[in-house]
Amino acid sequence: NRLYKEYGVLGYTIVQCMGDAVFIPAGAPHQVKNLHSCIKVAEDFVSPEHLNHCFSLTQEFRLLSDTHTNHEDKLQVKNIMYHAVKDALAVLNNAEPEED
Repeated sequence: NRLYKEYGVLGYTIVQCMGDAVFIPAGAPHQVKNLHSCIKVAEDFVSPEHLNHCFSLTQEFRLLSDTHTNHEDKLQVKNIMYHAVKDALAVLNNAEPEED
């Protein structure tokens, strides 16, 4: 109620049953309460177009204490940048020159 009154944020409760999958859009804040023992499978995706924002977040995370759970670069932003540039260069190197 407080989040709604102060910020206009409305929460939803989703009950996930065995075999169900829940998709949470990128950037959507959420929290999970497990009612039973379970296994979580998550896939974090960062597109090269959003690396600037992700890199800024990574820099902010580095300022957290060493014991904070988000201290490390879990998204592997530098690896994403490396592979994006490597793949782009490979495409450019393999491109055949245009004939006039």
